[in-house]
Amino acid sequence: MSDQMAHLEKEESSEMATTAAKMFDVNPSSIRTRQLCKRHQERNSCGIFNSYGGNKLILTNAQEQAVSRFCLEQLEISLGATPSILYAAICHLCQQEKKNPPSLRWFQLWIKKNPHLHSIKTKPIAQARITTHSEEDVKDFFVEYQNTLSKYGIKREPPPSFIICPGEKIMENWIQDNLTGAEVITVSPTGYTSERIALAWLDHFIKHAGAGPDQHWCTLLHDGHITHCQNDFVIKCHEKHIIRFQFPSHLTHVLQPLDVGVFHPWKHNHNKAIHDALHSLDMEYSISSFFRDLSTIRMQTFQAYTIKNSFRESGMFPVSYKMALKTMRHYNKRKPVGAQSGIAMTSESTSNTLGGPSVKEGGDLELPTLPSTYFECQKGIGEWIDHAESFSPTSNTWFQ
Repeated sequence: MSDQMAHLEKEESSEMATTAAKMFDVNPSSIRTRQLCKRHQERNSCGIFNSYGGNKLILTNAQEQAVSRFCLEQLEISLGATPSILYAAICHLCQQEKKNPPSLRWFQLWIKKNPHLHSIKTKPIAQARITTHSEEDVKDFFVEYQNTLSKYGIKREPPPSFIICPGEKIMENWIQDNLTGAEVITVSPTGYTSERIALAWLDHFIKHAGAGPDQHWCTLLHDGHITHCQNDFVIKCHEKHIIRFQFPSHLTHVLQPLDVGVFHPWKHNHNKAIHDALHSLDMEYSISSFFRDLSTIRMQTFQAYTIKNSFRESGMFPVSYKMALKTMRHYNKRKPVGAQSGIAMTSESTSNTLGGPSVKEGGDLELPTLPSTYFECQKGIGEWIDHAESFSPTSNTWFQ
């Protein structure tokens, strides 16, 4: 029987047991039994065997701890490890040990077995932004927008980047050779814009848009941030023949071309640049790393079709309120956040909370009840203060 087994080890045909039985004139079942015993011996030599499966160990305990520690390190430096990165890391570990890579099904089950490894989803769009305006408000906005473009015969050309970095000073090691030289870099302690930065950006826009008192009028689409409404900003726009056109509050996700079609590919290309840096063993993706990849990210994102689709889908150009209404209806079809958890307020409780009138089923108007005690007055004031958190920056300024 040893001669038959030696012959079978050299053969690679699926019919090797039957073929060997004919060649050596033995019972085929005897050969199969001998093969089964050999497989059992090899299996038992590896340790405990489970009859229900799970005997092929992909990761050891030390390797699983290393993967978990890698995810934690990526989270601490605000990068985050995506499922594709984890799967690639596990495949790399298997490749080092000359093992076959695990299947995607195994990876999905492994993620479920480790509840401390979970996906952090982006915050859904607030319900207040969806229900603030009606379709008639959108139509009125586009009527005014179309009249403004027709009145001044406005043209458009893209200016270079204007970058706001968190910090107090611009570091020399931030500047990379990949920058074009036309970018403007400024710093802010919070990383957000301010009145000073808004005026600096306006000067940058005026320079590259060719705006001026003796030039054709151009338009500037902007949101309702308070820095866009300051006197110096408004006066300079008027002096340079720039028409400020403000989006309605809580509708930038429908009308602003950046929100509609640019931010998503920008995030994709930015994450791709981060992953490429990680594969190149650049474990800390700093501001200088971002400046190194900025030109590539910008070139990959601002393709001609991306810009055209963003303006078309938002209805900004060609001017079409129907495209904006299409996007608006898409968001209105979604369920409010918290509806399944039972925390969504009814129309009656909402109106009473805001101090406004409500309508009963019979159609009678029910006026809000005036507070009669000091406690009820304080409670009403507290509810208004909580509600003010959902105000736009401009409305919040007036409320304060």
